[in-house]
Amino acid sequence: MDPFLIGLLCLYVAAALGIAIWSLSIRGTRAAQRASRQAGLALPEEPLRGTLVRRLLHTLRWSNCCAAVGALLGVAACLVVIDSELPMPENNGVIWLAFAGFVLGGSAGAVLAVLTARTPDATGRPRIARAARRELGDYLDPFELNGARVMAVLGAIVGGATLAWPSEYIGIPPAVTTLLAATGVIAWAILELGGRYVVLARPRIVESEAELAWDDAFRAADLRRLVTAVLLSTTYAVAFGGFPLVFTALRMFVPDEVVMVSVNVSFYAAMAVLITIVVIATRRDPAHHYLRRLWPTVEAQRQAAAQAAAARYAADAAARNAARKASR
Repeated sequence: MDPFLIGLLCLYVAAALGIAIWSLSIRGTRAAQRASRQAGLALPEEPLRGTLVRRLLHTLRWSNCCAAVGALLGVAACLVVIDSELPMPENNGVIWLAFAGFVLGGSAGAVLAVLTARTPDATGRPRIARAARRELGDYLDPFELNGARVMAVLGAIVGGATLAWPSEYIGIPPAVTTLLAATGVIAWAILELGGRYVVLARPRIVESEAELAWDDAFRAADLRRLVTAVLLSTTYAVAFGGFPLVFTALRMFVPDEVVMVSVNVSFYAAMAVLITIVVIATRRDPAHHYLRRLWPTVEAQRQAAAQAAAARYAADAAARNAARKASR
């Protein structure tokens, strides 16, 4: 057995256990402060703050512990393949089974965190309904939502093509691509159906405007978690399955040298596209899309506060620079 491969598997096990232990030991206050920054809302008072902390810890633990379990199952699958008589991929490509387990576990954990979230007790509490029916687009940026749909379809196509024409080019087993693509498609179905009939259908049990805003923040966070599960699985499925398919198709018509050049060019082009997508997504600030759609006044106040903080920072920096120059 290759010592380098065993070392990588040990690192996977250590990382998986570290993630699980961290998620089980993290303090709720820190998680709440981070969620407040991400949601663009001020931390609420009790008892809403306690609800926020419990919800965040529930989600964090489901997502991270499932990712850790998936990674451990992936490591176990690697050991089974190594110990069996099955043909081994080149360049220790079997290690991707462990990585696939981590991605699959994280995606499953994100879905389960949403589906197992408890509905608040409505006994004796008022329910508030919005005048208009809310859709996925009210909570998810179109760039994010449509991107998940496109990647799910691409993942399904690549996964099906991998089953029809398996290839182990760059040492990634076809089973990895197929599992990732299947997980992405299932997560997409849960996003479209569970998002509408579970997340958006939850009763609004609130007694103040702050609770109503945080209720929308919870829904947006749950839906974005489902989108992340789709994107995480299908992006890796397309990357891991697409290049072997391109290599297999091209080598039937052109020399291997041309194939290698084409695959390398395709890789760098894909990286450029990915970087562009990340930049666009960052500039669109999808985490606060729900504020722009449902709470424009709160978003305007948040933007004004951010601009004021940036202006104060710039003024302080200019004052420090002037003081340095004066002291020389």
